[in-house]
Amino acid sequence: MQSVDRYDYEIPEDIADKISLDFAKAFLRILNAMEKRGVIFIYTYCPTGTIWTKAFNIACSMEGNNWIAEYQESLEWWQADKFCGQLIEICLTKLLNSLHIDL
Repeated sequence: MQSVDRYDYEIPEDIADKISLDFAKAFLRILNAMEKRGVIFIYTYCPTGTIWTKAFNIACSMEGNNWIAEYQESLEWWQADKFCGQLIEICLTKLLNSLHIDL
């Protein structure tokens, strides 16, 4: 039986590249409004299955990005947990890059 490193998951580059700036803005705006705690809080706290999932599904619907939701649903639970934090990081990076803020 092959062992699986549960810490070795990263969103594939082709998936990350397909995430649009419009989706990133919508997702972060909705998540931030639902949390009412600011970007730093949502970056460090990512509760899959609760507010994060609601914001994610709304953003997917609004921006016509259901493929992202389908991809996330295809993951193992431990991959989905990693996906959550990595998606926020990708969205923040896209937003900051659009504002010409170097990371």
